[in-house]
Amino acid sequence: MTRQQGKWYVVFSVEAAFVETCGTGTVGIDLGLNSLVANSDGETISAPRYARQAHKAQRRRQRQLARCKIGSKRRLKAKAPLAAASAKIARQRRDHLHKLSRALVSRYHGIAFGELNLTGLKKGMLARSVHDAAWSTLVQFVRFKAASAGAEVVLVDPRGTSQACPSCGAIGPKALKERQHRCTCGCVLDRDVAAAKIVHRRAFG
Repeated sequence: MTRQQGKWYVVFSVEAAFVETCGTGTVGIDLGLNSLVANSDGETISAPRYARQAHKAQRRRQRQLARCKIGSKRRLKAKAPLAAASAKIARQRRDHLHKLSRALVSRYHGIAFGELNLTGLKKGMLARSVHDAAWSTLVQFVRFKAASAGAEVVLVDPRGTSQACPSCGAIGPKALKERQHRCTCGCVLDRDVAAAKIVHRRAFG
C-alpha cells in the first residue's frame, strides 16, 4: 500500500496462467516528435503530447507555488495540485505507451528500432518534447512484452536512416523541416516512413 498525492493505492500481485501471443511478419519503426511512431508498412501514429497540452495550466500552478513562502501551509496547499497534475500526465503517457506496445507485439513477430542516443537531444531546445514522447519507455515496454510473447526486438544503428532512399539506397541530405522524402529514382514517401523502411532493411534484410 502506498500514498501518492494524498491518495492511497493498493497493489495486488496475482499469478496468472496465460501465454502472451505475438503476430507474424516484421516491421521497422522510426520514432519521432511529429509522428511518435512511423512504421515500414506506411502507417504513422501522432504523438499525443500530454505534457504540452497541460503546459499552460502547469505554468500557472508553478507561478502560484513560487509566490508562496517556503515552509508555509499555503505553499504546501499550492504544491498538491501541481504534483497531482504531473502524476496524471505520467499516467496518461504510460497508459498510451502500454497500449501501443501491446498493439505492436500483437501484430508482429519481429520489431526493429533505431538504437536510441538521447544525450544530446535531452540538453537541446527539443528536450521537453523528447521527454514527453518517452521513446525509451516505449522501446522498454515493447521489449518486455515481446520477451513474454516470443517475439524479437532488434536495435539497429540509426545513423543515416533519414537520409537514405529505401528504394535505391541513394543518400540525399535533408533539412529537419523537410517532412517528405523525394528521390531522383521517383520514390516519394513520408520522411519518417522512409526512415522506418531503412531501419527494417538493416534489421531484417
